[in-house]
Amino acid sequence: DHLTNGEAFIAGIQTSLPNTTLMGGLTGEVTAPRYGLTLLNNRITQTDAVAVGFAGALKVHYGAAGGWCRFGPARKVTSADARHLYTLNGEGALSLYKRYLGTYAAELPYSGLFFPLSLLNDQHEEVGIIRSVSDVDEEKDALIMAGTVAGYSHVQMMCASTDALVTAIENTCNKMAEAIPSVTSDC
Repeated sequence: DHLTNGEAFIAGIQTSLPNTTLMGGLTGEVTAPRYGLTLLNNRITQTDAVAVGFAGALKVHYGAAGGWCRFGPARKVTSADARHLYTLNGEGALSLYKRYLGTYAAELPYSGLFFPLSLLNDQHEEVGIIRSVSDVDEEKDALIMAGTVAGYSHVQMMCASTDALVTAIENTCNKMAEAIPSVTSDC
């Protein structure tokens, strides 16, 4: 849900299950009623997680791709605490974010899923981590992210590009076909 720190959740699983390969994703609902649901054994909950485990010799192939493109200038993180992003270049993070979103700002926090932030190092290079907006704090002019932002020096806004998404899927599909000799790709 919008209160979960996905990064901390995964770290907890890794601590509890060392030497285990994890694959999957996190999901949640950011529109009304503002919580995700889990269904398992005919029981629906708001606070549980579901995992499927495999043991023994298992060969797994997977692919991941995104169609995100960075836009706008890199911004210095001037105030953040764990998942809360307060200021960028000394300006309220939410105010700045809303300015870039334009008409999409009225749909926050839902529209934040389409405009995540790329975490950058001191040289403004991507570090391979993207953070989605999971909620906003109007009173503190802050963004609440789906994972930790504190500790990263810069961020840059991102948006989806249909062309980039299609290209990423095609590349991933072809890589998967190469990894599995008995499979051919029509990508």
